[in-house]
Amino acid sequence: MCKKLAELGKHITRFQNGNLLPEFGRKSGQKIIPIILSPAGWPRIKIIEDVLPALLKEHTPIAECEPIELLDLSELESLEASFSAGLSFGDLLNRKNNSGRANRLKSLNNYLYYVEAAYLFERSFSDEDCVPSRGV
Repeated sequence: MCKKLAELGKHITRFQNGNLLPEFGRKSGQKIIPIILSPAGWPRIKIIEDVLPALLKEHTPIAECEPIELLDLSELESLEASFSAGLSFGDLLNRKNNSGRANRLKSLNNYLYYVEAAYLFERSFSDEDCVPSRGV
């Protein structure tokens, strides 16, 4: 994990300096949310509370950015319809990670279920889906 954190930090710095993906514009105050993606679930609280702080203290810290987010593939797959409906992944992670320690420690699935369920439910339907049916 140390090697991957160092690599992630290097890429963030290169992006911030305009050396990585220079064709993408840089906004003043733009938030960068580093994500570690795994094929399966993580022992989330242990990693966020103990492992990451210890690694970042011992090794070169990651460039100025938002807290590291841990995700697994099933969490991303579950959001596919919401992304198509206009959900901003960056805004979602910003709300989750900056709305208190309890939400930061929740998996993305739990955060969505317990905190943002109403938001996602409303966004998952188009206006046509809400038109009352006739007859019957």
